[in-house]
Amino acid sequence: TEDLDEWLVSMRAKMRIDGAALGDEYACFHYVYSRLAPGPKRTMLPYVKRAQEANTCAADAFVAHVQSTFEDPNKIKKAGQRL
Repeated sequence: TEDLDEWLVSMRAKMRIDGAALGDEYACFHYVYSRLAPGPKRTMLPYVKRAQEANTCAADAFVAHVQSTFEDPNKIKKAGQRL
């Protein structure tokens, strides 16, 4: 989950700082997809295909979907146990 947290911070910062330079929402969406490692990229491929077909490519929604897919649902509980 540390890798995921780092990736999420990087993607959100990139969209905020360089989103306009990357291009339109479609370009930002595919930039986010391009920054996934091969395994997660394969996992996200059905989502990407559906978004393309429905013309609903939104970078922020994609980042949120990646987070909900890969984030440990017990992350908060585990953090509390370490304290």
